[in-house]
Amino acid sequence: MAQANKEIQATLNAIDAGLITWNEAMPKIQEQIYRRLLQFQRELGVQGDTITNSVKNIKLLSSLKSDLETIILDDSDYSESVTKFAKLYDKVNALNYSYFKAIEKKFKPPKVVEAIKQQSISVTLEGLTEAGLNQNLITPVREMINTYVTTGGSYSQLSKELNNYINGTPTIDGALVKYTKQIATDSINQYTATVNQAISADLGWDWFRYVGSNIKTTRTFCKALTEKQYYHRSELPQIIKGNFAEFKEMKGQIYERTGLPQGMIEDTNASNFQTYRGGYNCGHQAYPIPTSLVPKDILRTFTDK
Repeated sequence: MAQANKEIQATLNAIDAGLITWNEAMPKIQEQIYRRLLQFQRELGVQGDTITNSVKNIKLLSSLKSDLETIILDDSDYSESVTKFAKLYDKVNALNYSYFKAIEKKFKPPKVVEAIKQQSISVTLEGLTEAGLNQNLITPVREMINTYVTTGGSYSQLSKELNNYINGTPTIDGALVKYTKQIATDSINQYTATVNQAISADLGWDWFRYVGSNIKTTRTFCKALTEKQYYHRSELPQIIKGNFAEFKEMKGQIYERTGLPQGMIEDTNASNFQTYRGGYNCGHQAYPIPTSLVPKDILRTFTDK
């Protein structure tokens, strides 16, 4: 079990390192976006502090989309970051396989894993390139500016709103950092979780260990489940309702609209929990284990229920 624990930690460390590398590259590109928007603001036609609804301003707004796309997508640092991030999937696979081989010497990954990987990378690249960036960054910026231009809004207020949106505040990340951080974090963690789920089904393992570091922003649900640590697949319908001792002891809250612990993705259920886990930006993993490695007191308690 010691070697298996070592392999789990190596996988979690690799994911963390890959995400740190990604996140460290984004502020520089975000700053370039803001500089282009400052230039755009200086070119706007205004009367006093009021932005004029003019042909000139509408034309400026029309050219902004392609300019922002160029800043991000033609940036060599950004494209290099995307390429490097895509390679993380193979690294995680190799480390994960080491975990399963440490427990099951004859382990061979099911063929479906390769299909899962290709699909996951495709969706991730879509989110981190033109389609995702347009929908989640560029279009909101243009809609914000368009409102000010067409309604004769305040120039100073637009400047403030754009600054807060692009650069963020002391407590909120800027738009590019926030969006790409979530995409990167969720894509690699959900991929790892999906692969583990496929492998557990292939091996017929129904026990899991919920692992990962708890930090300042860790949800109560994840703190509670890492405290519980071991659970059987059959417990999931109750676990996702927060109906387990550790969650209750920590006074975990249930979101009334979903009936799920706060922070969990809205359509989380017993079938997809292994993939979604604690919700967006969750860095915890549910690692499958054979019954033989479950502590005897846990098995005894489970059997007595």
